[in-house]
Amino acid sequence: MSRHRRGEVGGTPWCRTGRFFYIHHKWYFACREGGNRGPFDSKTEAEAALARHIAACRNGEIADEGGLSPSPG
Repeated sequence: MSRHRRGEVGGTPWCRTGRFFYIHHKWYFACREGGNRGPFDSKTEAEAALARHIAACRNGEIADEGGLSPSPG
């Protein structure tokens, strides 16, 4: 089984970190493209936003911040 992600070439990365992190009672996720998205009130909201972000990347769409933020409530 390959240890590479799609698009990766060269040696196998030594470590990978989780995408989600919790700071000051808010959740965020890191993007491969660089940068972080958030804040989200729950990890579940952050996971849903990450799923939308990945879908937008796969579809070639440019995801704006408004589409990745939790809905006001």
